[in-house]
Amino acid sequence: MDFKWRINCLDALSPTLIFGLAGVATISAISGLHILFSRTSKMLHERKGRNTPRMKGVVIRSYGGISSVEVRTDVPVPKILHDNEVLLKVVAAGLDNMDLLVTKGYGRAIRSHLRHNNDHVDDDSMIILGRECSGIVLNTGRNVTCVAKGDEVWAISAYCLEGLMAEYVVVKDTQVALKPKNLTFEEAASLPYSTIQVCNALLNQASLNSISAKGKRILLITGNSPVGLFAIQLLKSWGGNVTTAVPTAGLPMCHELGADDVIVYSVTDFETELRRRKRFDIVLNAIGTIIHQLCVDISSPGGKVITFTTTPILSDKFDVLLGSCLAAVLQIVAWIKKLNQGMLTNFWWDNFSYDKEYLVKTSTFVEEGNIFPIIERIYDMDDAVVAFQQLAKYENVGKNVLRISHQNI
Repeated sequence: MDFKWRINCLDALSPTLIFGLAGVATISAISGLHILFSRTSKMLHERKGRNTPRMKGVVIRSYGGISSVEVRTDVPVPKILHDNEVLLKVVAAGLDNMDLLVTKGYGRAIRSHLRHNNDHVDDDSMIILGRECSGIVLNTGRNVTCVAKGDEVWAISAYCLEGLMAEYVVVKDTQVALKPKNLTFEEAASLPYSTIQVCNALLNQASLNSISAKGKRILLITGNSPVGLFAIQLLKSWGGNVTTAVPTAGLPMCHELGADDVIVYSVTDFETELRRRKRFDIVLNAIGTIIHQLCVDISSPGGKVITFTTTPILSDKFDVLLGSCLAAVLQIVAWIKKLNQGMLTNFWWDNFSYDKEYLVKTSTFVEEGNIFPIIERIYDMDDAVVAFQQLAKYENVGKNVLRISHQNI
């Protein structure tokens, strides 16, 4: 009887119910395996993390402005993973205004996308700051030919890439070049990011050189900034006629560098003073789009307006794909507007490429004595927070620099 009851029960089970039960069992098994795999993977990752060497670095863990800047000793030490990479021991790192923007979230969407696809990012919660550094090559990938082990170098990093304010960094060979031989590591660390901007503007956008710059009337707004101080020196070495606008604190240095005309905008009517002067062949605008029309008005027919200040990135407000599409549309609209207004010769520029060849050119300028670095103050790495707080006052005449480590390998 008992046997017949069990047979009847089995007969009562419909195929649908049987397959349903089988499905539940299968899903349960897969879920169990997934949990087991996840726990094992997490355990292995934690074990790997415990075995990874650690170093000191200047980082942020949130986009809360300079209040989020901290010096940590638990940053994973990077290593070469690709044939075109270079491992550096960082001796000094410069503080750029771009770092202040990064602490507030500038470029966060692009940075997040790149970090998710970056083999070097072990801890996604920490973002290393620093756009420029100098140091010593510890090792190179097998395809690297521009530098070798033991070389003294300087390097740059775009706002959306991993920063350079750490004891050790890995950069691509396109980001690094030999530093000028006549500069200390601290001096060399103060120049690279400004170099990239100025060389893009003057050599590329304005098509200036030691011959074409002679006699040109060039206006440089905020000549006390690192970009301005570098540009004044380079333009004067080429024979350009330089007018600059600065706060009172920047007046002595701009006179010392040979600026032909200095407007102190903190004690005069800035716009009135500019409109009184003869029009300029080149206007280098480091304030931003707010004075773009003024810059166009005071430029000569056929002159160029070149803007340094970084504009907001649309992908930070939207996502990367939509933001890129909107940026392309706005760029087209801007060019159509210029054509309609007859402003094709006045080029409004606010982007630059990170080309290491500009570092190579700058080494030549420095070694020939045409450029020298201007440093506001050198801080120890442990005082990085104080250095950022001072930078945020926008009172510097030159760069703040962090001393990361000693020169010996």
